[in-house]
Amino acid sequence: DINGTDTAYKLAILSNLAFGINTKVSDIYTEGISKIEEIDIKMAHKLGYKIILLGISNLKNNKVMQRVHPSLVSNNSMISKVDNELNTIIIDDEVTDKIMVVGKGAGKGPTAASIMADILNIHDENKKKFFVLKNKKVNNLSSKDISKREGKFYIRMGVDDKPGVLADITLFFKKQKISIKSMFQLDNKIKNIVPLIFVTHKIEENKISLVLKKMKSIKKIKTKIILLRIEEL
Repeated sequence: DINGTDTAYKLAILSNLAFGINTKVSDIYTEGISKIEEIDIKMAHKLGYKIILLGISNLKNNKVMQRVHPSLVSNNSMISKVDNELNTIIIDDEVTDKIMVVGKGAGKGPTAASIMADILNIHDENKKKFFVLKNKKVNNLSSKDISKREGKFYIRMGVDDKPGVLADITLFFKKQKISIKSMFQLDNKIKNIVPLIFVTHKIEENKISLVLKKMKSIKKIKTKIILLRIEEL
């Protein structure tokens, strides 16, 4: 699932079932894994994380935010233990805390079983009523706007291999009131471009997005700035 579309379809189904809303895939913020490079996988491992494509649906203040994107997840998390064709669902509620469901999401057997179950259930009037349940107390939040998400971020950029560049970048973050938890300047430069990696403390998505937009004008930054979210699951 390179562009995240498959995950978005699954998330739409799960959101509709969990919250009684009528979500469309076009309502979901969707970001794939095409921008991730080997350096990000290695750095995630060094920092104690694993990069996983996640579909997340949150209910807060009677509004639902839905998003699909690659995330850095702690190696200690339950979801980090799942590999290959297995799909994982984590349900988190106020009563039971976290419940994890794991099963195969690919292959002729699992696919055929799911299709047959849908065909049988569509003729069951009781189950049809369940699947079209509407929750009038929940207002749909445009899921393409995830600006209110608050969390940590992983930021990677390539800069000129010249004295003072690192100080200039860190000073820029300071002026924009972005708190940096850790920073790495890597040795594997290409054509005098050095990779810089930053991990922030918790901050709102809209603020970090504004800062990165301003950073595009810094001439010493020679590559596209890569942003990955860090999720605590």
